[in-house]
Amino acid sequence: MAAAVKENSILFVDDEKRVLTSMRAMFRRDYNVLIANSGEEALDILRDQSVDVVVSDQRMPGMTGVEVLREVKELAPNAMRILLTGYADLNAIEASINDAEVFRYLMKPCPSVELKETIAMAANVARSMGAGEAAAEAANDPADAEVPVDDANESGEFELIDMSSAGTPRSQEAPSQAQAAATAGEEAATPKIDPEMVELLVLTRDDALVDSLGDAMHGSRRVHHAKDVEAAVELLEAHPVGVLITDTALNEKQVEGLTAELKQHVPELVTIIASERSDAQALINMLNYGQIFRFLLKPLQVGQTRLWVESAVNKHVELAKNPELIQRHQVKRNESESNSIQGLVSGALDRVKRIRGRFFQSRQMA
Repeated sequence: MAAAVKENSILFVDDEKRVLTSMRAMFRRDYNVLIANSGEEALDILRDQSVDVVVSDQRMPGMTGVEVLREVKELAPNAMRILLTGYADLNAIEASINDAEVFRYLMKPCPSVELKETIAMAANVARSMGAGEAAAEAANDPADAEVPVDDANESGEFELIDMSSAGTPRSQEAPSQAQAAATAGEEAATPKIDPEMVELLVLTRDDALVDSLGDAMHGSRRVHHAKDVEAAVELLEAHPVGVLITDTALNEKQVEGLTAELKQHVPELVTIIASERSDAQALINMLNYGQIFRFLLKPLQVGQTRLWVESAVNKHVELAKNPELIQRHQVKRNESESNSIQGLVSGALDRVKRIRGRFFQSRQMA
């Protein structure tokens, strides 16, 4: 009986060889396991072959884990990035959000079940994204239709393809009425979003933060202001908000809960956290369960704030127009916090669950 094909390649980066040996033993049955004893070695591997998931330790000689994953983002942007570290280093957490855009931040000693679940989720995302990319290429280029999936995109670059404007292969028969109706339904379901019309919502009781955000945007975007979670949800229902800026000083647990719930139910909404200096574990939770896009340190720097907010708007538009990309921001519910969060924000979470169906209504542009 032939051995099962290992579809995903996982690269582990650590300066401790015993850790790499352990990772190889744990995952070699299910994945093609690659190991690197340094950041430089990891980048050399990525230059030579495609890798689906990169798991890096933080504290290493030479390049830190965040530096490695930041380079991975540029060199292999489709690779899912996971930081594994024994230290709740606040600077590293902030950099993993702002610079490396990691999928998960895991603390050592990480339970094997959690590690396996996280890597399996990352590998599944990489696999489904790769399959979707190959299918899109085959549909748009009949010459490549017979090319195996593994060979359809040797560069590893992710290409967004507008299927609605793609040409039809000559050998392909005209679609049936049912197929045409399904296609029309898919096109109608895709929101037509004008990036210039995307609005911002800031959740804070700090008027200085609101003023700083206004200064940064120079009136280029409409900014809504909410002083509590209930008001924030009401504004989200009523306006075409694509980026939420939340202040942890409001109530860190409420912000953490709202961020997680919004990512569960409205994954296209992009969240930025603002704080004078946040608790390390709270930031880890908001990254792992809410996939926050950026962390802004108060008081805000005008230039950096404008740059990151506009980057967040672009991310929102990208996710809304290409729902398949949402897979890269998958989160699971933080069950250990769910009861306490429910008590803190009461009925607001029920409204968040219902907001998904109406989220794009005010975003439809002629």
